Amino acid sequence: MTRPTSSHEQLGWVAAFVVVCLALVTVKIVLTHHSHRAADAVTSEHATSTAQVPTDVPMTDVLHTQPTTRTRFVDRDLVEPAAEVRTALEKAAALASWPEVTNSGYIGGAQDFFNACDDVSNIKPPCVIVPNRTDPKKVAVLLGDSAMQSYWYMMRTALQERGWTIVNFALSGCTGASTTPLRAVASTRSPVSCARHHAAYTALLKKWNPSVVMLSDSETAPVSMTTHDSFTPAQAGRAMARYRHGLGKTLALASSPGRTVLVLSPPPAQRSLGACGAASMTPAQCQQAPYDSWFSLQQAQQATAHQAGARYADLLPFFCYQLTCPAIAVKPAGAIAVRSDQVNLTPQFQQFIGSSFTQYLRDQGIL
Repeated sequence: MTRPTSSHEQLGWVAAFVVVCLALVTVKIVLTHHSHRAADAVTSEHATSTAQVPTDVPMTDVLHTQPTTRTRFVDRDLVEPAAEVRTALEKAAALASWPEVTNSGYIGGAQDFFNACDDVSNIKPPCVIVPNRTDPKKVAVLLGDSAMQSYWYMMRTALQERGWTIVNFALSGCTGASTTPLRAVASTRSPVSCARHHAAYTALLKKWNPSVVMLSDSETAPVSMTTHDSFTPAQAGRAMARYRHGLGKTLALASSPGRTVLVLSPPPAQRSLGACGAASMTPAQCQQAPYDSWFSLQQAQQATAHQAGARYADLLPFFCYQLTCPAIAVKPAGAIAVRSDQVNLTPQFQQFIGSSFTQYLRDQGIL
């Protein structure tokens, strides 16, 4: 006769079963973790143990769709990159697997600097670069949001070694367009602080009397011109019109006889290397064309700049090869990450494209 199990014995069997299940789950997690590390492009032999790879910043769904008709560059203000940049992007676009990325341990290195330059009332070094022998004709003022902050090391490569004073007055979360946002885009920026920042333009330009003013806003800039997270076509049109009006005001204020005012297209918002690695994407899955929102802003900025008598520079070929925008650039000395998150560039990639921007400034007669 089979003896019935007691309640204590039943509880024992249940406890044993639970322990076995937990052990199996733990083994699966460990194996999955190791398999992801083996395939993850972000994990590099050069990465430090304390390196933090930031996640992509939240993006709204405003106009963020892939283009269906744009297949080539047709912009008259296109800036051609140096051959080494074009080759590095072309090689990255053709990758079948991830190479070692040499700057993965330093992907987030620029963020502390961005925060240091966001003080409206007390702009100071390292946000102002003054050479040992100052030339009053070599002063550049930078305006815009985090798109201009993402060009900071590119600007230093182009201007600092040539004796220029650089005043970085870009403010992350606030557009260079002199229009008060209807809501805060970044958690640390309010419409009030953006309005104060824009109001300081006049005094800033009078104090430094720059010979060059450069402005760049990110492709999400029109989002700050509305209270909506998603748009109907009519709402999108009104948001862009509001942005163009504010940009025109800034460009008119910056214009002065003998002064060059230059609007730069922003880096296109794309997946970062960290996000692609976390999702175990291949290089082909990670790269994509710019969103429609980038092209919409590019057209608006270009038209407004030309109407205001300013210059416009389309820098999209600095980031994309034939409208394919990879997460890394493959240099002879090793691959480097292009972005630190979905919108901000790594310092190493900024320096890499610095010589291309320098040549553009020379061609334009600015240097």
